[in-house]
Formats: sequence, C-alpha cells, structure tokens
Amino acid sequence: EEDMLEHGAQLKINPPLRNSEQREGLWEFIETLDSDTFTRDLSFSVTSDHVAWPLTRKDKPDIFDNSSGMPGVETLLPFFLHSLLEREQHRLDGFMGSDLDAWKVWTEDSSRAWSIAPRSGPFVTAARLLAQNPAQRFRLEGKGKIALGFDADLAVLERGNFTWRAAESHSSAKWSPFDGRSISVKVVHTLLRGETVWDGRNVLEGQGYWLKT
Repeated sequence: EEDMLEHGAQLKINPPLRNSEQREGLWEFIETLDSDTFTRDLSFSVTSDHVAWPLTRKDKPDIFDNSSGMPGVETLLPFFLHSLLEREQHRLDGFMGSDLDAWKVWTEDSSRAWSIAPRSGPFVTAARLLAQNPAQRFRLEGKGKIALGFDADLAVLERGNFTWRAAESHSSAKWSPFDGRSISVKVVHTLLRGETVWDGRNVLEGQGYWLKT
C-alpha cells in the first residue's frame, strides 16, 4: 500500500500489486517449494509484466486512465534473487542467534557447498522459477538449465552493495519504481548459447532466432 501511495499509476500492472499480508503469503509459498513440487507442477514461475511505457502513459490522476505494466526485464533477476538472499539471511540470523563464530563457519561452508553441488537455497530457487520451469512449461528444448546438451545461456552475477539507477538502465523508459533502491546482486555478464551478449556495459549483437514451442 505504501508503494502505491508513493508511485501511483507507475505500479499499475497485471496481476495487480497485493498487500503486505498477501505478499508474505507468496514468499512463504515459494520457500516451501521443493524438488518434488517443481517436478510435479511446472506452472510455478516468477515473471515480469514488462512494458517500457514512457511516463506520459503512466502519469494520469485516475489510475484506470493509465497503461498497465512497467519496465521489468533488467530488474527481475537481481531484485528477486536479492529478496531471496535477504530472507534467507534473516531466517539464518534468527536460527544462529548471537553465535557469530558458528554463523561464520556455516555461511562459508554453505556458500562452498552451493557452488559445488547446489540442490537448494536462494540461487537454486531463482534458477528454477526464472529459467527451468518457464522453459519446461513452454517446451523450449535445450533451455532453462545447465546440463549436457543444453544451450549455454548463462547470467554471471556479482555480490556486493549496489544502487539501482533507472537512468542507467537499458530500457527505453528510463524510469523504474526500484530507482534508488539498494541491492546486493547484479548481472555483470550474459551468455547466449556460449556467446557474450552483455559484457557488463553494453548489449552486444547476438544471433537470436525464434524458438519452437
């Protein structure tokens, strides 16, 4: 509700925004998903109602006179993963309490385990909901996961303390309700079938083609 008061019609999207209680329910549902659930039901995905409307299509006093949708392609992965990591840290902080030494050992071991043989956790959840499930749901052969015979479509991420700047985004809209927000992860490199299409600064010419579903 607070976001709607601040941003108004910029946040007119489909499906519409939910209140804090409903939003927390969605997060709790995501956190209960396991491998068996993903395998049984491919409809569980996280997507973006991306439309790069100029602000002139989003500035009317009556929200119903405004276009629906907002820039979301660049923000979907980093902000979703950021939120997953943040919630995971809060949960572990509560679990570990004040035992800082145990916390340090646990996080170092967990990070190492995820990098070698990830089976759960924020990174795996993000990969499943943003890539693997959508690819399987729409029958995109060779897409959605890292495995033999699959296309090398990869996003390389950097952890740190960053600020999202809409003016520096690559959307033609140049605005975002996330403008000025702090974020702990960003995309620094993108590969399409093993070829660089984003080098951290520029979108490079790629060899795209229509996918048969």
